[in-house]
Order: sequence, then C-alpha cells, then structure tokens
Amino acid sequence: MIKSAGASRPDRWAARSCCGNEVPRAHLSGLHVFGYTMGMEIDQPTPELSQEPRPIIVYGRPGCPGVGPVLRLLDAAGATYDYVDIRQDPDAAARLRVITGGHEGVPTVVLPDGRALVEPGTLRLRQALQEQSPAGEEVVSSAEAVRAGLSNPIYLVLALIALGLIIAVWVSG
Repeated sequence: MIKSAGASRPDRWAARSCCGNEVPRAHLSGLHVFGYTMGMEIDQPTPELSQEPRPIIVYGRPGCPGVGPVLRLLDAAGATYDYVDIRQDPDAAARLRVITGGHEGVPTVVLPDGRALVEPGTLRLRQALQEQSPAGEEVVSSAEAVRAGLSNPIYLVLALIALGLIIAVWVSG
C-alpha cells in the first residue's frame, strides 16, 4: 500500500519516491527493501546461499533516458550484466515493482551481492562496482563515469534550451 505524500511517516514507511509517495518497507527474495528514492541503494544485502556468482541485472524500458548511461558505464567497466526490458517481460516488471516498492523506477541495477540501486547515477553505480571489485582495483575511471552520465539525452535538450535562451536575450538586446 502506498501512502500519500502528506501523511505522517510511521516507522514502517522508509522513503519518499520521486512521485512524492511514501514507500513501505518489504523483504522479499533476499532483498531488503527500505524504500525508494532516486539513486537510492537498497540496504542490507542478503548473503549468497549458493557459491555460484549472480550476474548484474539491469531492469529498464525503451525510451528511459537513464538506462543508456548505466549500460554505457557497465560496458566501460567490462561488467557482465543481463538487461531486462520490463515492457517485454511482465514478470520482470512485477519483480521490479517489488524491489522498488510499487514503482517501475528504471534503471534499477541489482548487484551480485543482492543490493539494488534504483535510478542510480553513473557516479553512484561506479562506487558500487568499485566496492564489488578486488581491493585497490579501479573498475572504471571517474572521467568515464562522468562521460557516461553526460550521454543522457536530457543534457542535450537542456543545452539547446539554454542556447535558445541566450540567443533570445542577445537578440532582444
């Protein structure tokens, strides 16, 4: 159940989503979900039950401007991952809603240790990948993470708007 943004925040409600809704805590499939907020990491990974390493799973959908930079960063890091299109896989969409507390927040990255990052920025994802790597090994440079983040098409739109405003001010004189 999603509480409205104006409701008081009892202990069982942990975070506010990007839509302003409060999100309940849940525990399912080895993931402790302590709420959803943009760029939030889901707390307390559950230890592996098997010795077999799990792949990184990226939940996304076509047209989401945040998915491209995440995939570019994972490619730059040489990480092995499975991309799941939630528009093509209704079961995956249902799993994603469980992870995010009822929202289809994409991209959501589930790391091999069971932690999930909901709508992570590339720098936050780089940090999480760094924590997974052997000590002292750099997975991907900060510059590459910034470059991947700037590949988000929203920045091009914002730059064009800013350019249009500059030209309008210059012409109006």
